[in-house]
Amino acid sequence: MVIRKLRDFIDELDNRRVNKENRPGQGTIWLKNFEELEKIAEWYKGGMLSPGGAASHLGVSRAMIHQLERDGKIRAYRYIAEDKDWEKLPFYLKLLIERKSQAIYIPIVDLDKYAEDVHNRGRARTTKLQKKK
Repeated sequence: MVIRKLRDFIDELDNRRVNKENRPGQGTIWLKNFEELEKIAEWYKGGMLSPGGAASHLGVSRAMIHQLERDGKIRAYRYIAEDKDWEKLPFYLKLLIERKSQAIYIPIVDLDKYAEDVHNRGRARTTKLQKKK
């Protein structure tokens, strides 16, 4: 039952990705709150990486990871944490503290699927070239 609820939640988030008004890229999914982030972490069993970790995992640049997100080839869950007590802080502390911080998490399964797709396209291209000879 818990798995079904998580699966439904993940499907609902994927529908958000299709909604054009909320995305800088086709693979971007904005999380509304920390609870959604916790559910995502539970669903993927912690198998998520930051853009830097994803770049290292694939052996590409971080810019390439963001391009894959924009193109919708991988999903990127984005969460913006806001400091609710910002107005209570003294001015001198506001200069030192970021008001919002953004976290980006990319599922490892998406990265592995992309790597497999690239590998298969390369293999198909090689086979095609060998047949021409």
